[in-house]
Amino acid sequence: MTADFTVTAQLASAWWTRSGMSAPDAVVSVDPIVLAAVLGVIGPVETCAGALDQKNVVDRLLVEPYRTLDQDAQGRWFADAAAAVFTAVTERARPVAMIPPSRAPSTRTHLRVEP
Repeated sequence: MTADFTVTAQLASAWWTRSGMSAPDAVVSVDPIVLAAVLGVIGPVETCAGALDQKNVVDRLLVEPYRTLDQDAQGRWFADAAAAVFTAVTERARPVAMIPPSRAPSTRTHLRVEP
């Protein structure tokens, strides 16, 4: 992907559509800072490598994988973490409760949405 989120969103949308899925309404990018705020609302998320929570998620996603895992293992870890978080958010989150915690990080471009 690219450093330009608009281009990245277009590429992700095209890839998704080419894989046989219907075109997405939007592409959303959430970094670990926003994810920490979300985990503060929904609580810890269990992954194959242990729990992600509001206090450890930044280190667990931005530091540990690059110090301890090879590239293939990093990809598996990120995929597992993303799937676990997505499942937890869709099963546990009340969207209105997530707005105030995610508001501050979103003003610093930690949360991006591209139609």
